[in-house]
Amino acid sequence: MSDAIKASPEAISRFGEALKLAGFPTSGLVLNAFGPAYADLDALANAAIEAHGCTPIGPQALLESEDRVATHFVGPPDRLLALLEAGYGAVLETALLAGGPVFPIVRQAAVTHAVMLSDVMSDLAFGPYAVRKDGQGSFVLLDGVDMQVMRPTGDTALADGMVGEVVLETTDGGQMRTGVLSAIDQAPHTGQGRKLVGWMGLVTETLRLDEDHSVSKGDVEAIIATHEDVLDARLIACEQQATGEEISSAPILQVETEAGDWIDGDLKRAFEKRTGVEPRIERLLPGQLPNTGRVLVRAAA
Repeated sequence: MSDAIKASPEAISRFGEALKLAGFPTSGLVLNAFGPAYADLDALANAAIEAHGCTPIGPQALLESEDRVATHFVGPPDRLLALLEAGYGAVLETALLAGGPVFPIVRQAAVTHAVMLSDVMSDLAFGPYAVRKDGQGSFVLLDGVDMQVMRPTGDTALADGMVGEVVLETTDGGQMRTGVLSAIDQAPHTGQGRKLVGWMGLVTETLRLDEDHSVSKGDVEAIIATHEDVLDARLIACEQQATGEEISSAPILQVETEAGDWIDGDLKRAFEKRTGVEPRIERLLPGQLPNTGRVLVRAAA
């Protein structure tokens, strides 16, 4: 392991537990495909694979070896998909993914090639904290992991089922904010403890509206605070693609209010005064905004 990147014993132990739950044997060759782009996960995986009893090998070393076959895989979802599409699925037996969400196309490819797929939710500093053993359903918290789902950038713990930021408890009693949006599964899991529904996006502090303007969470909150007829609001910044160039359309400010259309002009002026950009206003009846805890949303149009 690099001297510059050394995983903590706790993180190595949790990754080892994920390997065990994913069905990895205690011997054999494991392809570690994280590489330099995921340097921390690469170092952590190598240490955990060795502690588990297996031998890690990188993609380049595997390509240069004519007599070595890795039947197990750890790495990001896109690299597993590339391997399966290249025909390596006939060799692989198990795979453990981290580094991003696992989209349905990856799960389907694993099913097609009879690869037993699992994935983990992991933080750069904390390491893995939850594992999903079948590539579907909810994530089980790893041993020793204590966490809360809190309102993004705030200190309010949210009820089960509400989407917010995953905040992990550290061994010294502190908190580590992951920046990951998720929710605690509301379905009962007798004897299995709490489960996370999975990766649902990232906490956003600011959104870039165009090359010269951006908006912060505080800007939207200030507009809510200064308009007594607005109960809640969120901003959606849409992106459109045209002839290969990104074009930003007017942001949409969704507001929960019982006021009539007279309020649209006030909100447009208030928003433009703070950000320099005039938004579109969408008025919603109270209670219609999705209960995500997100103030800023980036959407592809």
